[in-house]
Amino acid sequence: MGCASSNMSVSSSGSFRANSLSSPDHSRAESSSVNSTSRSPRFGELKGPQDSRLTQHQQSLVGVARWPNPNFNRDHTPYQMEYGQSFYHKSRELGAAIAGGYINSFSEAWDEARDWRSARAGDKAKEFADIRDPNWPREFITPLTGPYEYIKDRFAKRKDADIRRPTGTLPKSKVFKVYGKIDGEPLLLTCIWMTTDRHADRTKEPYPNMRRIGMNDIGEPYVIVHTDAEHIPKILQHVEGLYGVATDATISDARALKTLAEIHWWGVHAVPDMRGSAAKAELCVRSIAQARGMDLPPMKPGIVPDLEALTMNLKDFVNSYEGFFDHS
Repeated sequence: MGCASSNMSVSSSGSFRANSLSSPDHSRAESSSVNSTSRSPRFGELKGPQDSRLTQHQQSLVGVARWPNPNFNRDHTPYQMEYGQSFYHKSRELGAAIAGGYINSFSEAWDEARDWRSARAGDKAKEFADIRDPNWPREFITPLTGPYEYIKDRFAKRKDADIRRPTGTLPKSKVFKVYGKIDGEPLLLTCIWMTTDRHADRTKEPYPNMRRIGMNDIGEPYVIVHTDAEHIPKILQHVEGLYGVATDATISDARALKTLAEIHWWGVHAVPDMRGSAAKAELCVRSIAQARGMDLPPMKPGIVPDLEALTMNLKDFVNSYEGFFDHS
């Protein structure tokens, strides 16, 4: 099933975003060491973080999943608000480092984001620090359950699916494929599998048994199958070029924001790490924005940017990106 053979071992991302699963006992508030400056930058220089116009409450929502289902939304809880403050201050710290020439590539920014996210994960730090091995051909999935379940509604009436049978014992599935293009060549990225069986229940056989024997992809009637790991190096090389554009001080912020949207989209689809890639991608994007003096607000309620990316083509995502932010 999915983008690779179902005979291969399968890894579940658990929580693709994984930005709210750490225990508060292992968390700490972080304050920004960034000093904004009113000095006008010389031509070709990035401004770096400027005086923030975001309120403390807005800052506490940065990087926090604002789920559309209120049963899963926790953006008002003290721990999540502290997480958002930490996320926001880290973006300003990294933004200053980018503007100051201490971070000079997307890979360096990602490494910093990885270190920050794993440090917040307490006893799960290793899971958030581990990368996906491009030479290990295993499918990587996110079941459309719990807070992710709303994604099913987006595909319920779409007619652009391929019809595939995951295995001879299961009903057919609709497969929605998201492609990217690098150097003119199409690249299959994320696949969303939706069973045609309206009565399918992951808690009832045969699904639990399939998961027990390691067939996690087939063991989920509704599932996101992430980009094959073998494509990660190619995608990240492409993102490095976008990073160069986004950190060019001579382009307009409007153009930079569209490039940041591209970086966000590609970073989410790549899923370079075993846990927390979505949060790391957003932290990198916000850090680059801070380097330009752009203080991006939190996302609107109901907008989870990585899930928007995973379910939209690049053009639509870029065109919608500015509207994702809560400017109220």
